[in-house]
Amino acid sequence: MKLIVSVCRVLSSRPRLRLLRAIHAQPGLSVEALAAEVALSEAAASRQLSLLAHYQLVQATPKGRYVLYAPARPRATGNRFLLEMQAYLQELFGTQQPDSVLKNLCAEAVEPTWEALNTALIKLFTAYTHLRRLFIIRYLARQGAATTEQLCEQLQLSAAAAHRHLRKLQRRGLLLSRDVSTSWMLASPAKLAGQRNLLALVVRALQANGRAR
Repeated sequence: MKLIVSVCRVLSSRPRLRLLRAIHAQPGLSVEALAAEVALSEAAASRQLSLLAHYQLVQATPKGRYVLYAPARPRATGNRFLLEMQAYLQELFGTQQPDSVLKNLCAEAVEPTWEALNTALIKLFTAYTHLRRLFIIRYLARQGAATTEQLCEQLQLSAAAAHRHLRKLQRRGLLLSRDVSTSWMLASPAKLAGQRNLLALVVRALQANGRAR
């Protein structure tokens, strides 16, 4: 679970998302070139790229006195979650047009710019940046639905913490609530493939983590 939190935190950053887009658009750029592309200092770009490489979200290849960056190689890791996240990022940034990607992420109409896409992605990834939210998602994936009281009891959450995390997941479009009993279930937005695919990716990793334990 901690890997999911860490990776989603890394991806909840505007500078790192800009670097990912630049890397997918022009594979093989150096730190210097990427820094210029996204308007960062070389030192700042190097720090951000090191984080992306640490979690195998990009490929770093030394070449002489330079390090060149490219999208992660297929099968570069044996970790299924990282493999699926690499493929997910390829789907996001493999296109040079943000409008089609935004349609799969946002229910509301937004201006189709890369910065709008970054904003939507940060909102999406931050749903998964806390362990308690992952416990909630895994429990609902297993049980189908649960009341707030059941979640508090089963996951040892205070009412305040449960309310905070449930509302955050709801605002990000990941939960549905039955008003009468305040029963919660995972959402699966039919028209928002980007949201649905990331949730499915995370749920698979959570279920595998549960079996391993």
